[in-house]
Amino acid sequence: MTNIEIKRSELLASIRAWASVQDDLRAVVHTGSLVRRDGLSDGFSDLDIEIVARSGYADRDRRLDT
Repeated sequence: MTNIEIKRSELLASIRAWASVQDDLRAVVHTGSLVRRDGLSDGFSDLDIEIVARSGYADRDRRLDT
């Protein structure tokens, strides 16, 4: 794995850990070029994360500290 792949993997692990203790989350979905089956991502590809939460969740001050 490259350094960027290691950092992405660590960040995804942090997101999963954070999401696992958030009772108001309905789903966390990894989308974008990094999850495409055709492999069309590169070192400049970012992490695209969709968060689906219960109504009112965004009004709370809950953040992922990295």
